[in-house]
Amino acid sequence: MPTATTIIPILGAQYCANPKDVAASLTEAEREARTISLLQKVQTMGGMVMLIPEPSNRHNSNAVLARHRGVSVGYVSDDFLELVHRALKQNGGRPLLAPITEVKVYKHGYLHVALPEATGACTEPVLYEVDWSMWMVDVPLLPTSDAEYCQTEAEMMLGMTPFSKESLPQLAFNLDLWLRGSVNDLSREARESRSRYIELLEASSDAEVRMLVEEVKHQRNAICGERMMTERTGAWWKSLRSSRDLQELWQKWQLRCKRRYWQNLQMIDDMLRGLPGEVYDDIGQLGKFLSRLYYLKVPRMAYYSILTLMLIRELTCEKLGIPTEPLTTGDYLSDDVVQDMELMPVTIGQVLHYGQTQCELPIQRATVQMLANWLRDEYTNSHCKAADALTQRDDAMREQTEAMKQTAEAMMKVATKPTSIGQLNMGNGEQTLPPGTNIPLIPEQ
Repeated sequence: MPTATTIIPILGAQYCANPKDVAASLTEAEREARTISLLQKVQTMGGMVMLIPEPSNRHNSNAVLARHRGVSVGYVSDDFLELVHRALKQNGGRPLLAPITEVKVYKHGYLHVALPEATGACTEPVLYEVDWSMWMVDVPLLPTSDAEYCQTEAEMMLGMTPFSKESLPQLAFNLDLWLRGSVNDLSREARESRSRYIELLEASSDAEVRMLVEEVKHQRNAICGERMMTERTGAWWKSLRSSRDLQELWQKWQLRCKRRYWQNLQMIDDMLRGLPGEVYDDIGQLGKFLSRLYYLKVPRMAYYSILTLMLIRELTCEKLGIPTEPLTTGDYLSDDVVQDMELMPVTIGQVLHYGQTQCELPIQRATVQMLANWLRDEYTNSHCKAADALTQRDDAMREQTEAMKQTAEAMMKVATKPTSIGQLNMGNGEQTLPPGTNIPLIPEQ
């Protein structure tokens, strides 16, 4: 147990107890009651809080969040942030567990914790079968979710809790908290934690403790099962896509792209193709793709980076109107060509008319072919078939026009050809001659 050295105030319990989406529908008295209830639970349960950085905080990127038994209870006071960040750095960037020393229970209440001395960073090297360094970033591209906070807090508490009958209530609570937080965590660390908890629970001499292993085994066995994958690729994935943080990241991505979506899509795919085991080939089947990541034992930070890039890729494909299936080198279009084509008429028929009236024939055919290729990715097969039908109709009309022209020329040749006098009798006894015909005069007898 680290030695307590400094008392740190944790403020903002009223905001944690009344998030904006909840507070808007409550009265002032109800909000105060929720704050007091939260602080009373902290006071009754006691123990420790987890101090963890929250770089995605919209008001202060240096904020340090305090979590207690699965819920947020406040933030480190700004006056102590520098001290706490120094302790976090000395602890290897890992969250800190701080004992609760005092809880002030009232409508604007708060609590005090004792900041422990840092234990130092782990010096044991972490070895991976794959070099994941390109995917490891200091700050996650997506903010940490509440489930991840629960998981991290539970991991730290389980690291300090004996797997014995004496600590059964606390052990059961933290295991349940960890299982709820890790349900969508397919990282290497979560996989190793499941195996470790199973070993510790099965090694216990107490039958009640050993019974707790069943839920952990169930999660491990079902983590890539059909039901779990269906849930993971449904509501969970949609919640990630629709989150405000991802939408803001997508807006920044578009500004950076400068409408060169095809170029950036190819860049994303090049990175994803670098994943081992030909994982990119399963990119159109999200459940299978995530399952492959699990069996690759991807480190947690790299796992979240890959998920973020997958989400950006999905939004990019949606922007281009193409499916999220794997692409080949020849499938990527030129952004310059696409942007030029946006200025052209919007239908194949209008393009054909445009080509007939303003373009030479070779340019017209190239334009139609280019647009048809683009439609292959932008629209359904029916649009491509319609484009082919219109192109064929245009060719048939051109051939028909050429045939009519040849017929007209043949008739003109016949009309201007000299004819003998015997053929001029029109059946009424009179003779007619074509204009300009010279007939020699016959002298009278």
